[in-house]
Amino acid sequence: MPRLELGARFRPAAVPVTALICAGCALTIPYSGAGPHNMYVKTTMDAGEPLAATRAWLEVQRVTPECRGEVEGEIYLRGPADWLYLPVGRPSNLVFKFRTSSLLSQSSAMTSYSTLIRPREGHTYEATVTYKSGLFTINIVEIAPQRVSRRKLPRQDIASCATG
Repeated sequence: MPRLELGARFRPAAVPVTALICAGCALTIPYSGAGPHNMYVKTTMDAGEPLAATRAWLEVQRVTPECRGEVEGEIYLRGPADWLYLPVGRPSNLVFKFRTSSLLSQSSAMTSYSTLIRPREGHTYEATVTYKSGLFTINIVEIAPQRVSRRKLPRQDIASCATG
């Protein structure tokens, strides 16, 4: 019986926690790149404090001739593996976004990281996304056909699309 009372007493706390976790959850445009998957995203997240939540998502942008990004869609980065298709031979601007909210400090923060990528025919791409205690690391590796070689891609600003 005390167990039931304890659960009933703390049930209202679940509502703000759920609201915290889902704050800003709605994707503007779900990404639906049509084609064989050529990018694997491995995500690890830890908000770094109790009663805090971090959400991560990837915004894929088509790059215009004027080197501006137009949103094609977004995909939640949910954990160990997410696969998607990036058009081959065409530059895409990848914007990784993180939103952390905390009930203890009643705060919310958002940060992002963007890089330009031009997928090549036959190559696959592996992005490792790590967010821990307010710090993020993003590494993107290009893997040659038959996995004969790998190279880490440097971060490129979208403005460099004119030279790529």
